[in-house]
Amino acid sequence: MKLIRRSLHMRSLILLVSLIICNPSQGQTDMTNLVLNAHSMVYHQAEGKTYIFGGATEKEVINTLLVFEGKTLTEVETKIQPSGRTFASTTYHEKDKTILMFGGSRVLFGKQTQVANLLNDTWLLRNGEWKQLNTTNAPEPRAEAAIAYDQLRDRIVLFGGYTIK
Repeated sequence: MKLIRRSLHMRSLILLVSLIICNPSQGQTDMTNLVLNAHSMVYHQAEGKTYIFGGATEKEVINTLLVFEGKTLTEVETKIQPSGRTFASTTYHEKDKTILMFGGSRVLFGKQTQVANLLNDTWLLRNGEWKQLNTTNAPEPRAEAAIAYDQLRDRIVLFGGYTIK
């Protein structure tokens, strides 16, 4: 378990360095000068790629989908995509080989007191395309929640985060 954590930690550090020098959201093909925070990041085990969605630049909340493969970071163009958001929860569903994303916030910096700024939509990324899922009994809108795939029970588990009552 320690080796896995170190490996993932190292991958995150490498990705962070790459994100600091990239900016596809402003149409730059050389991807320079990106400062991105509050984004979602998940490793797609079957593809061997890391996906990054949304987050915020120093000026705006974005809905850009990036893929990090080897030493290359590229923007993925999709037919439809979720709205821009910060602090969304994402996980890899190993059995289905898909990425699931839930919720997040529309706010650039800080927490807001308006419930309309929080999201409770669910999106599935399969084969490079987003699909919004219509869920019954969706959790309350929230951001900064932990999410994970429970392989033993074949369930997605969402825990915590913040919501506004």
